[in-house]
Amino acid sequence: MTTQCFSLSFSALHLPILLFRQCALSCLIVLLYLITPNAQAQSNENVRDELHLFISRMSTLPQQTKAREYQSELDRFYSAINYAPVWFDQGRPKPDVNIALNELHSAPDHGLSASTYNFDWLTQEIQAISKEKVNLPARLAHIETALTIALLRYANHLHYGRTHSPYLSRQTKKDTFDRVEWLRVALTQNKLSSAITEAEPTHPFYKQLKDILIQYRKLSQSPWPTLPALPDKAKVEPGEHYSGVAALYDKLLVLGDISSASPRPSSDIYEESVVEGVKHFQERHGLTADGIFGKQSFLELNKPLEERVHQLELTLERLRWLPRFSSEPHILVNIPSYSLFAFSDNHTSQPTLAMRVIVGKSKQTPTPIFNSAMQQVEFNPYWHVPQSILREEIVPKLEEDPTYLQHKGMELAGGEDTEDINEDVLEALQKGQLRVRQKPGSKNALGRIKFILPNAMDIYLHATPSVRLFERARRDFSHGCIRVEHPVELAQFVLHNPQSWSADHIKAAMSSKKTHRVRLPSPIPIFIFYSTAMVDEHGHVLFFPDIYHHDEKLSQDIRR
Repeated sequence: MTTQCFSLSFSALHLPILLFRQCALSCLIVLLYLITPNAQAQSNENVRDELHLFISRMSTLPQQTKAREYQSELDRFYSAINYAPVWFDQGRPKPDVNIALNELHSAPDHGLSASTYNFDWLTQEIQAISKEKVNLPARLAHIETALTIALLRYANHLHYGRTHSPYLSRQTKKDTFDRVEWLRVALTQNKLSSAITEAEPTHPFYKQLKDILIQYRKLSQSPWPTLPALPDKAKVEPGEHYSGVAALYDKLLVLGDISSASPRPSSDIYEESVVEGVKHFQERHGLTADGIFGKQSFLELNKPLEERVHQLELTLERLRWLPRFSSEPHILVNIPSYSLFAFSDNHTSQPTLAMRVIVGKSKQTPTPIFNSAMQQVEFNPYWHVPQSILREEIVPKLEEDPTYLQHKGMELAGGEDTEDINEDVLEALQKGQLRVRQKPGSKNALGRIKFILPNAMDIYLHATPSVRLFERARRDFSHGCIRVEHPVELAQFVLHNPQSWSADHIKAAMSSKKTHRVRLPSPIPIFIFYSTAMVDEHGHVLFFPDIYHHDEKLSQDIRR
């Protein structure tokens, strides 16, 4: 009988040839295997021995080899079952192998890549094994561990993400998810598919955006025509002629900005349903929703759908950074969409409260990405002017107008007389020896209420007297803190006591001119989030400019 030495592709798992026996020895094993009367009964034992040997030799791999990172987990997983194979029985793939491959094949639905888990190589090898009458135990051990590593890695990426999370809660999540135990239970209880679903994030936004990603990926595979150029004045107003009206209608219809019940335009006049569709599109893309089809709307609508797919993929990655919420309330502030979402629990698909916010200036004072727990609400707060603002803004204005503090309702925090701003006072302010605070009142930059969340950067949420800024499409105006559109509603949510803290009670406390703090019944987790793709409270997908250029960095991190 002719025997064949198998040549395995080690590149998929970065395993060098040295882990396997010499080819001549392997061929001899096959000969002995074939002439042994009870060969099939012994195959699992042979694979068991090879598995033990294979895993034990992983420590000899170069340190940069990724598979080496899994040695301890593989050993823990297989030692508990005396190194018995879990994916093969008597040299044949078990039903769970097809389930595992199907799940890995669906990785793009989560914004992941099947190639990350060596899907093509695993599929080819398992197909080859299924066709062969006899397979080397060493080959089976290799594929066995490769598939196990792929599932462990896939579960880890689904649960935590592929990149480092900026949130402190990542460590907490690690304490609750043991991927080795997860896989053991999944295979023991024959529930691999449902176990993979359980490894996904539970946040309502994740399921919604995953479905939208699948939809946009399908759209991106179809022709996506470009629109005719805008006229010389670079905009089209309602009632004007534009040669691309029909194409504009078609695009807006596909994207869901125009109802299928709206008839296709029969002329090139820009009007009616197409104008309303453009308004809806503008609103979903962070533009001024005026219905004027101008340069920015044109550029956003002509963007390749592959770019939208990538934005959605990055959003799913960021959602995997969040912890597992159960029934606890939590707050999510998304910077690029300038929005706040408050959830009463993690079981409802829509937020309990949603509102517009103002965030830090993109170039000078961007709002940091972090998490904390809101603990207190302060009514009629003093604004203690940060040293950077004092040095860069207040002092220059005082040099021009010594009465500036009085006009702005400010005072020296040390109690010194603000009417006597001389060179010595200016120098002390510049050096940080004196501080300035703004008294509570209608001029106070924090408005009448401040939401306190401990953090080293002194970032908090607050009201603002500049309410007209919320009407702007782009709202990065602050020095880093977050201004909220509806402070009374947010206070109701976090104080969570309709009897003691109704809207009327909160308004009364704000108008009392008395500065006092109220501790929340329990701290509320808050996540300052960053995503250029999001869903609104109605489930509509939103896309926004990458104002802090975080998408660029995350894309680079993922490719490493």
